[in-house]
Amino acid sequence: MSGEVKLVCAARDLMPAPPLAGLVIEIVTAQANLATLLENLDLNARGFDPDAPATSGEEAEAFRRNMSGVGFTARLNGIGVAAGMHLEIRDGTTELVGITTLVPYRGRGIGAALTTAIAQHAFAHGAESVYLSTDNTVAQRVYERLGFS
Repeated sequence: MSGEVKLVCAARDLMPAPPLAGLVIEIVTAQANLATLLENLDLNARGFDPDAPATSGEEAEAFRRNMSGVGFTARLNGIGVAAGMHLEIRDGTTELVGITTLVPYRGRGIGAALTTAIAQHAFAHGAESVYLSTDNTVAQRVYERLGFS
């Protein structure tokens, strides 16, 4: 780990990750059913802390009420393995946040594929650039390979 780094990518600079067999990425909005929202929040929490407690229904509903972006859940062969989101697009830009993969599934390109999908969604919905921050040097290298600088 090193200090936090902010990385930016314009639509023209994105170098998409190759598709992964068996990986499906689902968009999760505030209109998602509770089970879908809980899965997304739990994946996100456990990706950063494998011992994180399960998200309660009350916590999920509070998140839903304040959700100002679009979430994404990645499933590998039907199993939830990663999550992340982009915040509301403002003035042609948005932040990608909470991108994480469960520990047993890291190193397979899932994070790169998820980041690609989130960025592409933002670009398709009006963003001209996206940015993110990381203090993880491994993740930073992944983002740089995708065109972030």
